[in-house]
Amino acid sequence: MKRVLTGELMAGADKNARDIFALDPLVLMERAAMGAADILTGEDSEFDLSSVLVVAGTGNNGGDALAVARLLFEAGIKSDVYICTKDGNVSGTPSFETQLKSLKAYRFEFLTELIPDRKYTTVIDGIFGISLNRDVEGSFARAVRSINDYRESGAKVLSLDMPSGVHVNTGQIMGVAVRADVTVTFGFYKIGQILYPGAENCGTLILKGIGIPDEAIDFTGARESSRLFVMEDKETVMPDRPAYSNKGTFGKVLLVAGSKDICGAAILSGLAAMRSGAGMLRIVTHENNRDPIVTVFPEAMVTTYNDKESVSKSEWDKLLRWCDCIAIGPGLGMDENAKLLTSYALHQDLVPVVADADALNILAENPDVLVEHSQDIIITPHVGEMSRLAGLNPAEVASHLIDTSLDFSKSYDVVTVLKDARTVTTDPTGRCVINTKGNSGMATAGSGDVLTGIIAALTAMGLRPFEAASLGVALHAKAGDTGSGELSQEALLARDIIKYLE
Repeated sequence: MKRVLTGELMAGADKNARDIFALDPLVLMERAAMGAADILTGEDSEFDLSSVLVVAGTGNNGGDALAVARLLFEAGIKSDVYICTKDGNVSGTPSFETQLKSLKAYRFEFLTELIPDRKYTTVIDGIFGISLNRDVEGSFARAVRSINDYRESGAKVLSLDMPSGVHVNTGQIMGVAVRADVTVTFGFYKIGQILYPGAENCGTLILKGIGIPDEAIDFTGARESSRLFVMEDKETVMPDRPAYSNKGTFGKVLLVAGSKDICGAAILSGLAAMRSGAGMLRIVTHENNRDPIVTVFPEAMVTTYNDKESVSKSEWDKLLRWCDCIAIGPGLGMDENAKLLTSYALHQDLVPVVADADALNILAENPDVLVEHSQDIIITPHVGEMSRLAGLNPAEVASHLIDTSLDFSKSYDVVTVLKDARTVTTDPTGRCVINTKGNSGMATAGSGDVLTGIIAALTAMGLRPFEAASLGVALHAKAGDTGSGELSQEALLARDIIKYLE
């Protein structure tokens, strides 16, 4: 996995690279500039460098931009360079001033203003980087708007480290922000590049290493805050399956899902569990659902209850001894049977539980039930369900996904999968994996039921809850991307996500 940092941790890592690991800041800046220049001039580059504009601030991000302009010049590519300041004073950080001195030695001429009707093919944005902590105003706002205007007129924009105007820690737009086609980030990913709306402003995000070691982060003394990760593509694979095995080897999932005459969620979740590698599946549901389930899903075993008689405690105990994981909630409803079965699932200490949908709505009536649990629990709420569980406004949850999920995991000792366009998975120790894959086509009925089945299967196969949840989210997103690529985002259905699991 790749680490994701706050701006403060990145600044601390830069400082430690200099003070503890004796890495010269100008060497790191040169490596960053070389990484950006490689994107611009490499064989696979999509940038037309026939007319280039470099817009720099006076901080280290501006120094990066000036270094890129120098490297392009050395490659025979001349750039217009504009230095954006508040009051015309171009003094800046020591590294910026060194790069400025170098460009002056090359006899660069600097623009005194940005020309509105000038046509550029490429614009390099190096105004703020990770340093922005207030709304963009004045000459800086005008420069950002000019960059966006050039883009509207056909230029491709490369932002260095962060699109100027995007907050490094939240991804929020600070008044106005550059819309980049590509953002090259240095050393480590930053939270504001991963979360929306900042992720959209980044365009394609490319990570370039510049030689800062992971240990430089840990010297900041904020290890918990640096436990944010994104999963790499090479890690998003199904667990290995031993050749010498039988159906019991791969786990038995007990799925409590569906309500009277409502069985679609149970079918989708169950199919996803089996397609994700579970060896056996039993669905507990209303008796009216038996025929449609066994007709379309003969691989599943079915246990039923009815309006007059629920699953008895003795029968439940037998099911409990049989299974390796319980998944509960998809399409379950909130009647007395649903509440009884949810209570059964949470008040046992034999197997882990994946709680979703109506099980979460039932829990929201009394979240403190979770305080008493002794088994591993994974909850998979979307923003609305999380707002009810945590007693927060949905907008507050949506704008603080990581903090909300971490707080809930720590408060209730559960693994939390907080579903959104950037789903975050957290555990009570402070680990967090932010999912960067998936697409809008997955915002479709039944998609969450599929995710529940995937996570349940991985858990039943023996993965620890946090690993099962974070991998399940990644596999779900990967299948959604493959499916939408084959069909379209508009045409993608939940059943297609199951089809493209691999």
